[in-house]
Amino acid sequence: MSSYLRIPLAGLLLLCLGAAAAAAEVASTGTGARRLLEANKLPEGSSQSNPKRYILDVTVGTRAPDCVARKVILINNNFQPRLTFTQGDWVEVAVVNKLPADWPSVAKGITVHWHGFSLRGSPWMDGTKFVSQCPIPAGTSFTYKFQVNEMPGSYFYHDHSSLNRADGLQGPLVVLPRKDVPPLVSPAPDASDVLFLTDFWHFTGNALAMRLNRPFDPNQATSASGGWCWVGLPRSLLINGLGNYGECEDVYTRKVNQTLPFRSDGHKANSTDLMSPNACVAGQLGATAEPSSCKVELKATGKTTCGQRYSVTAKAGKTQRLRLINAGTLVYMTVCIQSHTLTVVALDAAPVEPRDFFECVDINTGQRVDVLIKPNQAGVDTSKSYWINVGSQYRKGAPSAYGIYRYESSKATPDPSQIIQPGPMADRKWNTSVTMSFRPNRALLDSKADKKKSTAPYLYPNAAPKSFKLPSTSISRRFVLQSTQPLIESNGMLKWALDSIAYPVAPPCKPVLDSVYDNPNWVSSVPPVPSNGPNQALYFTPKGGNASTWEGNGKDLQLVDAAGSSSNVVIKLGKPGAASHVLSLRPGEMVEIVIQNNRAGFNGGQYASANESLTNNRNGREQHSFHLHGHHFWQVGMGMGEWSEDKVKTDYNLVNPPLRDTTTVLFNGTTEDKAAWVALRFVADNPGTWPLHCHIAWHEFMGQGITIIEDAPAIAKAKVPPGMPSCPAKCTYTFANFNPNAAKAVYGSSGLLAPDNSQLP
Repeated sequence: MSSYLRIPLAGLLLLCLGAAAAAAEVASTGTGARRLLEANKLPEGSSQSNPKRYILDVTVGTRAPDCVARKVILINNNFQPRLTFTQGDWVEVAVVNKLPADWPSVAKGITVHWHGFSLRGSPWMDGTKFVSQCPIPAGTSFTYKFQVNEMPGSYFYHDHSSLNRADGLQGPLVVLPRKDVPPLVSPAPDASDVLFLTDFWHFTGNALAMRLNRPFDPNQATSASGGWCWVGLPRSLLINGLGNYGECEDVYTRKVNQTLPFRSDGHKANSTDLMSPNACVAGQLGATAEPSSCKVELKATGKTTCGQRYSVTAKAGKTQRLRLINAGTLVYMTVCIQSHTLTVVALDAAPVEPRDFFECVDINTGQRVDVLIKPNQAGVDTSKSYWINVGSQYRKGAPSAYGIYRYESSKATPDPSQIIQPGPMADRKWNTSVTMSFRPNRALLDSKADKKKSTAPYLYPNAAPKSFKLPSTSISRRFVLQSTQPLIESNGMLKWALDSIAYPVAPPCKPVLDSVYDNPNWVSSVPPVPSNGPNQALYFTPKGGNASTWEGNGKDLQLVDAAGSSSNVVIKLGKPGAASHVLSLRPGEMVEIVIQNNRAGFNGGQYASANESLTNNRNGREQHSFHLHGHHFWQVGMGMGEWSEDKVKTDYNLVNPPLRDTTTVLFNGTTEDKAAWVALRFVADNPGTWPLHCHIAWHEFMGQGITIIEDAPAIAKAKVPPGMPSCPAKCTYTFANFNPNAAKAVYGSSGLLAPDNSQLP
């Protein structure tokens, strides 16, 4: 009998498929799990020689999470099941790739990334395609092995090879504290639940991504190449795998009188529900109109005929903890619980000093927010039920999702007239001052996180890094990166990028980590100046000096010393292109990274096109969610306008800033002279290759990210785990052109490809 666990437990996820309901958790706890453990003589605890084991069978099946049936990715025959680890566990997670050969994909194979985990001592287990590993090919498996040396809290796991997480290859991940670790969340909750929040389309994520790798410049688009087409708005938002498509049809970009896709309750749109679409063709972004007439009307039962809303059951007089996880691929969300005060107690698993918000909190994609709902709140009647509202921000016309917060003694249905409408919810999003106002739990600010400190086991159950440093520590170097959206002259493609360099998936078809392991001087050996081709790497590391700054303006990088004087060291980037975009860091140094959000065509982000609007009028920008692998960082500053050295004195918090692993870079209007920025600090104390990228999945696919190489000599001395997935002879990368004919030749039999060059239905 295998000692790996593949055990569905009841009680978490409901799947909207007719009247059927299912629930799942993949865990090594519970009665059934214990029986299997005992049968295999495995103890409840774990060690490196005797780890807790799990199996994730990755398959395809038909489900209807939002009442529209389509094929999705399942894990152990469940949609987005939960994993639960205990701090300090040694675990082995076997991932078995059973996806069919015709499943649309922009990259062959899958991976699993443990979002928010530092994975100290296990950099090959990070699950990032062509950074830490090659993908797991169909028909094969790979086992991730690592110690859960992380803070207890809320995380999630997801595919990091392509857009498979848009279809279900992801799920919540909870790390429970060890019994001997003092709790930092107070008061201790009496009950806990997870709200796993996702956005959902009616085409597969990879099919939508293929349309992004086609010419945006209409002068380079042909009938053979096809034209660029944005993914549009999600068709629904899901709460723990549950949503209801069509509750507010006019939030979708659709033709008047067009029938909605099939729904099991037979609902059809009418002319008052819908808006006319903007054409999605090369050279046009297809902006969506403001849904000013939208008003959600929920059925009095609180249910639809196709499925049930997710419901949290609370006990009167008890404290409820909710773990909010935004695992969406696009949408920044606002989560509201009608009439209740939410007390934020953790951000991205890091405990914070409690902060109260009436009804609503914000959460960007990749972020986690833990809240307490305390008992005996003024204005709350525990004989009633209340709405949970999940709304979209910064995406005009995007949908909302609705769940129920129900007290045990209450009626099952809240008042339909009391929901927060999509329009008013837009007024509730957090600004920079709110985002920066959170303070880490005081216990985390010990000057030295050694074993004698009470919080050391909380932060680092195995051992506290000797290099743990507070945000006030003087920095060694600063990197200023510009968020841009360049057009690529050689092929007319549109990319999201940093400093107008789109990060390619490959070539070479080899993980960056392996390249550095084989040659610790790998970064120095590649050409420092990128071309328009995909084979060169951008080398950002200055040769020496302290407190230096790399400033990029989209055309070149200039080294600036601590006094602000420019040196003569300039790296000319030339034209926008693709490269192995890397930062190489020395061990133990405190690094600051500033991400500046500039307009789409910022200084070098476009070329002179025959289409004048592409050259002169690309001032738009978007908010971005940036996630750093391998670390939590101090979010020391955030603001509007251009970043400058003066901001350190006026806009930084170097005493007690938030500790996070995913941050938001806001946007500031659409004119050329407006910008926004965020500043992050962390210690290069984790040897490995760690991506820093936009966590909007579509932006990441288009190239918005870099890889940070920490302590190359230490990587070269590390031990490569046996049995890593084999690497293919050929692989796809940023400039791969998934033209319609090529896509149909490979994946046409699946029936899952999105329509060519047209607005989505």
